[in-house]
Order: sequence, then C-alpha cells, then structure tokens
Amino acid sequence: MHEKINPRRVFTGVALVVMLLVSLKILLDNHLVQRRMDALEEVALVNTHLIHNRIKLLAHQMELKVNTLMKLEGKQQLSSDNGEFSALKADLDEMRTALGQLKLESKASLSKEELKLARMSAQSVDKATLLLNSVATIKDKPTEQKFHKMNLVDFTEDFKQHDVAKMGIICKNVSIIDETLTMCVHDKDHITSSKMYKQGEYSSQLMESLDDYLSENPEAIFIDIGAQIGQYSLMAAKLDHYTIAVEPRRDSNILLGHSAVLSGVSERLVLVHNWIGSFRSKHKEGGSHSVEKIVLDDLVHVLPPEAEKSRVKAALKIDMDGFSPLSLQNGMKLLQRVNVEILFMNWAKMMDQFGELSVKIEDMLKQLENANLKPYYYENKRALSLKNWKNWPNEVVFKKDSIDL
Repeated sequence: MHEKINPRRVFTGVALVVMLLVSLKILLDNHLVQRRMDALEEVALVNTHLIHNRIKLLAHQMELKVNTLMKLEGKQQLSSDNGEFSALKADLDEMRTALGQLKLESKASLSKEELKLARMSAQSVDKATLLLNSVATIKDKPTEQKFHKMNLVDFTEDFKQHDVAKMGIICKNVSIIDETLTMCVHDKDHITSSKMYKQGEYSSQLMESLDDYLSENPEAIFIDIGAQIGQYSLMAAKLDHYTIAVEPRRDSNILLGHSAVLSGVSERLVLVHNWIGSFRSKHKEGGSHSVEKIVLDDLVHVLPPEAEKSRVKAALKIDMDGFSPLSLQNGMKLLQRVNVEILFMNWAKMMDQFGELSVKIEDMLKQLENANLKPYYYENKRALSLKNWKNWPNEVVFKKDSIDL
C-alpha cells in the first residue's frame, strides 16, 4: 500500500530547493561582481603605478639637472628668463599635471598601496619645487645681498645603499616619545649620543612640549636651527610633519642624513648643510672644510608649496651655542611667511654673552615680543621677565597666548 503524499512536505522540499538555487545564484553573482571589482582595482593600481613612476622619473631627472647646475661656478642662481630654468620649470609643470591625473584616477576610495604611492608622488613634487626654488633668483630685487649657495642634502645620492657598519657609524633603534627611530650617533662619550646608545631612548621636557604642539597641530611645519644629530627633526618628520633641519657641522649632518634614510623619513625632511648667521658669507668650520653662511630669511626658498598660498603654522627650535640673536637678525621675511606659534631656545650659553651681543639679545627679545611670543620656563610653566634674561634657565620657550604648555 502506497504511503499517502503529504502536500505540505512536498511544498517545503521544493521551497528549500528553490532557496538553495537562489542562494547559489547570489553567491555566483557576488563572485563575478567581486572579480570585476578586483580587475578594475588592478587596472586602477596599474595606472597609479605608471603615473607614480613617471613622477618619480621626472623628479630624479630634475635632481640630476639641479645638482649639475649647482656644481657649475656662477650658476647657483638662474633667472626666470634663463633657458635652463625654463626647462626645469617645464619638468615641474609636467609633474604637477601627472599628479593631478593621479588624483583624478584615485577619486574612488584608495587602497593602502595607492594612498602610499599618491603621498610619495606628492612629496616628490614638493621636493622638486624646493629644488627649483633653491636655484631661482628674485630678479626684481637687485639691491639684496648676494644669495649664497644653500647646501641641500641629496638623500638619494649621498646616502643610498650605504653600509653604515662598514663606515664605522654607530646606529641604534631609539625610542623617542611613542616613536621608534634608527639614530646614528657620535661616539659613546658624547652626552646626547651616549644617552641614546646606552638607554635606547631619548626624552626631554622640550621633546614632550614639541610632541604636544605637533600632535595638536597636524598641519604645522617644524624648523630646526642647529639640528645636531636630528633627534627633534626626525621625530617631527616621523609624525608626518614637513621638517626643515639646518645643521652646519659636517659630522652631525652625515649622521642625521643616514638616520633619516634608515628611519624612512627622508621624503618629509629638508636637510640644509649651512650656518645661519646675521649675514651671508663663507664660514670656516674647521680644518680645510668650509660651508656657506646663510641667513634665516633664505629658508623661505625651502618652505612647503602651501606656504605660497597662506601663512602656515610652525614650531621653531634654535640651538646656536649662545649666538641665537644673530640667527634671528635677518629673519623677518621667514617670520612673515610662517606663523611661528612656539619657539624653543637653548639659553644655557646666552648668560655668558655681554657687550655688543648683549645688545643683540635685547633686540631679539623686542623682536619676539613684537611677534607676540612671550618667554616661559616650561618645566613649571612660569612666565619669565624680559628684564631678567641673564638669570633665565637653560631651556626657554617663547609662545603665543593661544598655545598651552
């Protein structure tokens, strides 16, 4: 006797089969859509790579051209009607066009790799702009002092593929605030280098204050006059801030350059091998080595491109072994182009300066007061008296009222 068929069970079974088929169809469609999306992303990434490589090639060509021109005597400057200058400018214009195309290609949400390439391309364009500015002359101002050569360190040539161990350079991973940097240091008896080498870390009240300011002002740039081996500059660059480091000593400059490459921050760092003084001239560093002395205003040539459109925020550090007043004497143009909201200054040797330089110190203090930068002892956040500057502590910070310590 045949079992009676239950219609409800048949219907349920058919419904399950239909649902299964629909689910399979949805999975198949999703798979095909994902494959199409993956294919489109691959095409977009290939386009991004091609454009980035074009920008990178142009940037490298520009570096080679600029370096060649700067080695030729009498060609540290190029006027805007010079054919070689026009050729460099054409390269830069092509790079900017390619960067615009890159941004157009990447209007959709970017992958991490695309974001990295886009940022690297933008940095290449910025660096090329700086290189172009470094050889450009302002022809409309013939009364200005002769512009002496600004020695911009070329990371790609000076520090590429160098085995620091074979060169006898000591490098070590060092913890600075919350960042880890590869720091190349002087011999172990040097005070700052010894601390980094033995303890594997570096911290100071100044470092913490700088970190606080940069963290609260992500768009700010950092200018480091007397950068030494770069502990402050490298930290700022690691935090993704555009950084200008000026260091006259050749040995410290070499260490800073290697540290920048090994720490992966050379694209965000402009390293200047010059003295900053009250006038431009050749400066004897010691032995047979001499380096150009430039003035603070010359740094307007290496400001980021956005500084041409608006006044950018900035943190400034000056450590010039008691000669900071001289470095600020010809700095009004720079201070007009950037909004220095906080200035860190080593005051340790300033108390030893009397006579003529004592007058310069008082002039500097008036200049900073006119810029609304007031002095503080930042270990206890106590305001300092301008009249009592000979008794100030070793480390002083000048800041605007809007900035908290």
